[in-house]
Amino acid sequence: MKKVFPEYDDFGDNDADAFRHALWSYRVTRALGEKVARDFGHAHERQNLENDNSVKAQVLMDLENNRVGRTLALDSKNQDKRDVDVILEAMRKQKLLTSPPAIKPGYNPLNHRRGITATGNAYRGRN
Repeated sequence: MKKVFPEYDDFGDNDADAFRHALWSYRVTRALGEKVARDFGHAHERQNLENDNSVKAQVLMDLENNRVGRTLALDSKNQDKRDVDVILEAMRKQKLLTSPPAIKPGYNPLNHRRGITATGNAYRGRN
């Protein structure tokens, strides 16, 4: 992570966190399949919610970036590309959430299934 994001000391709720989640999900999807990657990612985030219910926006950010990683792994256009390059390209195209989005009270991020629309600079990405 430090090679790609040397400017960060903390990898939480920022570009580096978005990259880390998408890359992990991409790699697990390639190695073990989409269902395994989704199940592992959701189990991890479920545990985060059980420990602290105030992290819903962060969990949604992580789940969305996991979803993007899985989608990119299944895209045949990425077959011969380096995984790091695929994720950085997605970041440049603002496909990753790089900060937690605003969510409505009572929203359960574990029900998240499809891409979300974020406002502000949640999709800032790297230049």
